[in-house]
Amino acid sequence: MSEGQYKFIIQNADQDVILDYLELLLNMLWRSEETVPRGTTYLYDEKELIPLCRKIEMALVEEGVLIQMKPSPSEEMVTDDWQRYSDYDKILFQQLSDETIIESDQELRILSLGDEWQDPLEGDNEAWELYKEGTFTYAIPEKLYNSLEAVCEKICVDLEGWLDKDPGVGQCISKLREKGLFTPNDEMVAEWEKIASGIQIGVQRAGNDRKRHENIDQDYLILLLHQVSSFLTFVIKRYEDGYHETSS
Repeated sequence: MSEGQYKFIIQNADQDVILDYLELLLNMLWRSEETVPRGTTYLYDEKELIPLCRKIEMALVEEGVLIQMKPSPSEEMVTDDWQRYSDYDKILFQQLSDETIIESDQELRILSLGDEWQDPLEGDNEAWELYKEGTFTYAIPEKLYNSLEAVCEKICVDLEGWLDKDPGVGQCISKLREKGLFTPNDEMVAEWEKIASGIQIGVQRAGNDRKRHENIDQDYLILLLHQVSSFLTFVIKRYEDGYHETSS
C-alpha cells in the first residue's frame, strides 16, 4: 500500500466512507501474515494493534462522534472472548443513536448557552464532558439526575411557584403533567418516572463506596445521556412555548 494511495478517502467529508475505510484497514492489519521458515505468522503484534485501536476509540469519544468500535479495544479485545483472527468477528463501527436523538442533544447544548437554563443544565454538560474523557462511572448518572432535578424544580418552584422548595423529580413530573406540559403525550410520563427513579436508585446505591468509581457499561451510559437530553429538551421547549411567553 503506497503512501498517499488512499489520501482521497481521508479528505472525503463523508463519515460513512471514512469509517468503512477504517474498518477495512484495521481488519487488514489484524489479519496480515508473513511467511517464516516454519509456515506463516501474523505481521503485527497485538501489543501494537490494541493501543492503535484504543486511540481510535478514544478519538471517537473525545470528538463526540456517536459511533463505537466493536469489539471494544478496551474490553473484548483484551479478553479471550474475541476470536481475533476469525472471519466471523471482524472489527465494525456501530452507530450509537439515531438522528432524532442527535438533534435533541444539539438543541440542549444551545439551550444551555442562555442565561435562563445555563445553571440547571450544568450537570448535563458535565456528564457529557466526563463521557468524552472516557470516565464511564456513576458520576455521569449522578450529574444527569442533578440536571433533571434542577430543570424540573426551576420550572415548578422558581418560575411558576407551583410547588414548595425541594419537591423532588417525581413530584415535579406529576405537577408538569397536571399543568398540561405532556399533553397529548401523557403516556410518556410513567416511562419517565421509571427512568428518573432508576437513575436515582443507582446513584444512591453507589453512594461514596467503591462502586462510585467503577466503570459502567458504555452502551448504557450513552443511552442514558440521550434519554435525559431528549426529556430535558422536550420539557424546556414545551414550557417556553406554553407558559414562558404568556407569563412574561
